[in-house]
Amino acid sequence: MKSLLIRTITASLILGSGFFLSAPAYSAEPVIAIIIDDIGWRKQDDLHAIDLPGAITYSILPQTPNASIMAEKVTAKGKEVMLHIPMEATKSNHLLGPGALTSDMSQEEFTATLDADFESVPQAVGVNNHMGSLLTNHELSMHRLMNGLQRPNAPFFVDSKTINTNIPEETAKIYGIASTKRDVFLDHEKGAEHIINQFRKLVDIAKRRGSALGIAHPHPETTETLDYLLSNIEDYGVRLITITEFMKYRDKSAFQWQTPSSSSLTVVKH
Repeated sequence: MKSLLIRTITASLILGSGFFLSAPAYSAEPVIAIIIDDIGWRKQDDLHAIDLPGAITYSILPQTPNASIMAEKVTAKGKEVMLHIPMEATKSNHLLGPGALTSDMSQEEFTATLDADFESVPQAVGVNNHMGSLLTNHELSMHRLMNGLQRPNAPFFVDSKTINTNIPEETAKIYGIASTKRDVFLDHEKGAEHIINQFRKLVDIAKRRGSALGIAHPHPETTETLDYLLSNIEDYGVRLITITEFMKYRDKSAFQWQTPSSSSLTVVKH
C-alpha cells in the first residue's frame, strides 16, 4: 500500500509536472551524491537502508553498537563508508552519543577522541558532522579537526550544514583538506511527499549547477521512498555517484559553486 502511495505521489509531484523532463542548464551530465547518516544504532533500519540501490554513501556514528558490522556490510556491497562524528551543538547535547568532539576539550582529549573514532570505523573515506551547530562555528575546534584529518588515507570533510557558517570550508583549505557542504536534507520531515519534494530540489540544484549533495537518514519512510526514486534514477536526468567521485567532481568542475538561496540550507539539525 505504501509503495503505491509513493508511486502516486511521485507521478503527481514530479513526473506529472514535467520537472525531470526539462533540459539541464549545466552543459555536462549533472551528478548527485546521497549520504545516509546516523548509521550504527538501529540495526534493522540500518540494514534496510544499506540495501538501497545505487552508489549511496553511509556515514556511521563512531563507537556505536553496530558501527563495525555496518561498516563491513556496506563495504561488502562495494559502497563507501564515512565517519559521522558527533560534534557539540548549541543545544540538545545529551543526544550526541559516544565519540563526541566538544569545544571544552584539551588538545590531547580532542586528538584522542578523533583517533578513537577513526579506529572504530577504519573503512571511512571521509568525515561529516553529526549535529555540530556550535563546533563547526568554533574556529579553534575546526583547526583541531582539520589538523587531525591530515592522515595517510587523506579523508575529506563534508559539512552537514547544521548552521550557516563557512568556517569548516575555510579552515579545511588552510590544512589542504578537501571539503564541501551538503545542499539538501532529504528527510528533515518524515513522509513520502516531503522526501520526494526534497529529492526534486536536489535534482534541480544538480541540473542548474552540475552537482548536488543530499543527506538523509535510515528512517523506514526514507528508505522506502528512496528505494523507489533511485530505482528509476535514469528518469530524472542525473547520475548518482559515490562521495569520493563527488569530491573529485567538485574539485575539477568548472562551475563556481555557490550557497543555494533556497530554504534547503535552513538550520534543521543541531
